[in-house]
Amino acid sequence: MNEPVQIPATIERCESRVNSALKLVILSQEGRTDEQIARFSTVVGKLGWLVFAPERAVDVSDLSNLPELPEETKSPAQRLRSVIYIEWKQRGSQGDFEAYYRQKIDSFIDQVKLNLV
Repeated sequence: MNEPVQIPATIERCESRVNSALKLVILSQEGRTDEQIARFSTVVGKLGWLVFAPERAVDVSDLSNLPELPEETKSPAQRLRSVIYIEWKQRGSQGDFEAYYRQKIDSFIDQVKLNLV
C-alpha cells in the first residue's frame, strides 16, 4: 500500500537533532478513520516524504519533483551506535563516548545472556 494518506494536521513541535535532523510532532484533526490510522501505523519507522502545505490541500504538482529516497545505508549496529551517541549527548556528554558506548553494549549483552536458556 504505497498510496499517500492526506489528512489535515498541525505541526505541534519541531526539534533539532544530530546531523541537522528534525523531530516533528504532528497532531491530526479529530475524526480520523480506522483505515487512516491503520495506514499510518504500518509506516512507522519507514522512510518516506512529508509534504506539508499550510492551509491548502496537497496538489499532485507538489509531488512532481521529489527525488528518489536513499536506501538505508546504516547497518543495525551503526544505527544502535548512533542512538547510544544521541543518548550520551542528551545526558550531558560526560566522560569519553567510547567508554560509555562499551558500557552500554556490555550491559545489553548481559541482558541478552540472562534470557538464554
